[in-house]
Amino acid sequence: MERVEYFDPEHSIILYKQYKLHKHTENTNGIIRWRCQSCKSISVTIDKEGFIVRTPANDSNHRVNLCKKLSPVQILYREMVQMLQANYDPNLVAEALPSEETARVTCSTNKSKSSKKDLKSSLSLEISDELKLIQISNQQQLFLRFDNYDKKGDRIVIFLSDTAIEILQKAEEYHLDGKFKNSPKMFYQILTLHAVIQNQTFPCAYIFLEKK
Repeated sequence: MERVEYFDPEHSIILYKQYKLHKHTENTNGIIRWRCQSCKSISVTIDKEGFIVRTPANDSNHRVNLCKKLSPVQILYREMVQMLQANYDPNLVAEALPSEETARVTCSTNKSKSSKKDLKSSLSLEISDELKLIQISNQQQLFLRFDNYDKKGDRIVIFLSDTAIEILQKAEEYHLDGKFKNSPKMFYQILTLHAVIQNQTFPCAYIFLEKK
């Protein structure tokens, strides 16, 4: 039998074939039926040990335009957050990382904006007021900390949130990592500053350099 995969630490939602199912009914013997809250037609039943004992019929399907299927990236992000919350202060993790929904919307918005034009020179880069901020735990924080606006090919841009500063202050050690292949064409490299707390690394600052 297949063991159920819980979506959250509280075991109030399960993940079945990349769809969220919520608890629907629970019997006195510990048997629980989970059902999709959107289409209300897909359900699975698990026993008290957490094994799936009944699955949907072969001809049962979610409604394409109604039920949301999680992407592999969303699942990986959720697993990463749960792993951090299980090993470290959940409040600190919640402050450092945005919710799954916020992260998805932010990435989608930024990807859409960046795909509209392929900038090759930092002279063409204009950071809007919206992108100078970041939302963490439903709180707007300043994210753009430094921009020298250099027009001679030596531009430096630094992104660092208030929460990241607090994490850096609690860190036991720091690591710097340089990225070249993933850097935007207008920059030579991206430097990331990581804080190490209890052998766990947290990315905190992102430094874009046009020169070495």
